[in-house]
Amino acid sequence: PDIRESKRFVQLLRKSGSLRMPRGTGDALDCGAGIGRVTMALLREEFGSIDLVEPNERLLEQARKEFGSDAHARRFIAAPLQQMDIEPASYDVIWIQWVLLYLPDDDLIAFLLRCKKGLRKDGLI
Repeated sequence: PDIRESKRFVQLLRKSGSLRMPRGTGDALDCGAGIGRVTMALLREEFGSIDLVEPNERLLEQARKEFGSDAHARRFIAAPLQQMDIEPASYDVIWIQWVLLYLPDDDLIAFLLRCKKGLRKDGLI
């Protein structure tokens, strides 16, 4: 059900004009990607390329295996969100689902500020 509702959410963003790029284009960052379930079921259909960030290297390795040579999965980044550097203006969408509850308030605020800097013009978190 979470994937279904996430798809609905993306559709609403597109309908409202908040998500302006055509489907299948743009760069996204999947935060707390785990084994890549959300990227595989949703994000790779919606965006041209996705970087997956996950602190658990075992889960990230499983994601690498799942995606194989799929060009949508561009980079697999092993890093906790608290320490992750995000290059300025590098993403159209930063997708954060099921992971923010693990960050203490100070780390969450700092992370969201880094995310904001990492967005391109008209980008969304």
